[in-house]
Amino acid sequence: MKIIGLVLAVILILSLCSAQETNLVYSITLSNANGTISETGLTLIDGTAPDRLAQPDGGYELQVISISNETLYSFRFILDSTVQVSAPRDMFDENGNQIKFPVTTPNNIASSSITLVVPYFKNAKFINIYNPAGESVLSIDVSSYSKQGANNPLSDVGVWIGIIIFFILAALILFVLFIMNKRRKQ
Repeated sequence: MKIIGLVLAVILILSLCSAQETNLVYSITLSNANGTISETGLTLIDGTAPDRLAQPDGGYELQVISISNETLYSFRFILDSTVQVSAPRDMFDENGNQIKFPVTTPNNIASSSITLVVPYFKNAKFINIYNPAGESVLSIDVSSYSKQGANNPLSDVGVWIGIIIFFILAALILFVLFIMNKRRKQ
């Protein structure tokens, strides 16, 4: 019976470990309409953020800012606003060499959008976007997704209360198994 109790305790502890939060990321959709950047979608999803080892030298910068105004994460990205057009086939000969050249350049488009995957931080307050000149163009409040802070129901206090309740229930189950084992021996 002791073995059953031990196995049950191990299963309960493993279930607690597996109940830890999964890999969460912010999925943020940004729109660029005539040079004005806006957030058109923000969700918290299971996933993994890209490593972003290669970043452009210029472009926009995204920063995740903590409740204590520290930069938790940042990266650069390009929000393209030019039309990408492939050259017509009649501009090339049969060997693939370009024989004609366009007389116009691509025009700026009125709007574009991009979806960024950003790592989740339990103490994040804002996600700030800066233009290539380093000027702030957008600030997104993500404090409602934060697990820290006085007004958040998912604060660390709630997590600790859940852990304590879990261990109390585990102790009760082990106690009941102990009593059942003792009665069976009598």
